[in-house]
Amino acid sequence: AKAPRNQRRSSRSWLRWQVLALLFFYIQTTQQNWLLNISRISFHSTDNTVLLDEVTLKNLEIFSSSYEWNEKYSLIWVLDTTKTAGWWRLFRSLLSNPINNFHQLTYRHNHIEYYFYHEQETHKIHYQLWFVCDIEKTISNLLYRKLLPSGFIKLRNSLKIVFEQPFIQQELLRIGLSEEVKKSVQSFYHTLQNTLKDDEEYSDDMNFIRDGIDDEIDKLREIAFHSDKLLVQYQQFLSEITNISNIKVKFILNQGYFIEITNKDIEQFEKKIFEYQQNHPEEGKTNLLRRNTLKGGQRFTSPYLDHLQESILQAKNQLVKIEFNRLAYLQQEMAMILSSLTTFSWFLSWLDVFTSHALFAKQHFYIKPTITTNHRIEIIEGRHPVIEQFLPKEQKFIPNTLTFWDHNDFLHIITWPNMWGKSTYLRQNAL
Repeated sequence: AKAPRNQRRSSRSWLRWQVLALLFFYIQTTQQNWLLNISRISFHSTDNTVLLDEVTLKNLEIFSSSYEWNEKYSLIWVLDTTKTAGWWRLFRSLLSNPINNFHQLTYRHNHIEYYFYHEQETHKIHYQLWFVCDIEKTISNLLYRKLLPSGFIKLRNSLKIVFEQPFIQQELLRIGLSEEVKKSVQSFYHTLQNTLKDDEEYSDDMNFIRDGIDDEIDKLREIAFHSDKLLVQYQQFLSEITNISNIKVKFILNQGYFIEITNKDIEQFEKKIFEYQQNHPEEGKTNLLRRNTLKGGQRFTSPYLDHLQESILQAKNQLVKIEFNRLAYLQQEMAMILSSLTTFSWFLSWLDVFTSHALFAKQHFYIKPTITTNHRIEIIEGRHPVIEQFLPKEQKFIPNTLTFWDHNDFLHIITWPNMWGKSTYLRQNAL
């Protein structure tokens, strides 16, 4: 005897939770980290999708061609005019799992139709989306890989394209993005913009926080990157008291800072330094120690120069620590609005899909289909999207019509000689 329906549903639900728990345990064990980028969990039902098995995908050449066994000459290769990897993943998912939900299909077709008839605006959107990075992947890298400012700068620049272009914001709201999500992401964008230096000022993974954000950072930066003024002043001081113009203060990685004097000036240099020390015993800048003897001169150091070098190195180390603390704070802020960022990225992906399909349809003279709930199928002058693309320029694809009037008329027999297009006719209507 079969178990009651409610009991069977409860059993299936419990099994889903067990599978989900095992999956989370596996991911957390292998990643050794918090699963911050999983913002929502939903059950995917096959009730509203058209199931495509491997044989169907292969015969219809949706993802790979039977000629070269790669994407070239496949359906996705022809149809995909999206701009980034994030949106390519969405488009691939749409082809893998076609839906048969009337309302969802109508929603998608209506938006494609809108951009089809607003061509100039669609071209502007499509061009701007070219410069947007793969936001979802960038977020994952920032959460789980080495924390680097380049990732935040890439994310900042992508968000800048949206929030500096009011018409893109309007289109995102028009296709369903909520005002609340937009404001949340926009606030985070302003935080990134106010915290991180502009692209032209950023050169490496150090010294990337804007001036004026943190007084301690500004002071350390002055010591770490502008201490050359102190070195020049010290060099000028030694030149004045010794009357030698070609004294050099140099830096070598394995020796640090040192003073270099040529052989012809060494006698005068030592004499003048000794005289100055006799007259100014409290002055520590002239307490020199010989470091190296070269063929062409002598190298000296001093407690003052060693102290200055130590201050510079300490300032740089402390600066790196404080700046990366700022970066960790940005990471925490990003984690707090992760759901909004994911939703925002999702709608950007849909905007790219809608505009790409609209431009493709405009270019190839496609029209919006009328979706019905009855059993009637009528395709007038249909064309195979892949074969049509690779015909010689002087040769045009011959369109074909297919009509099934009702559920009693769902069997047609096609007879014709070999190589006369029977397979093409079957595939184009299946697609």
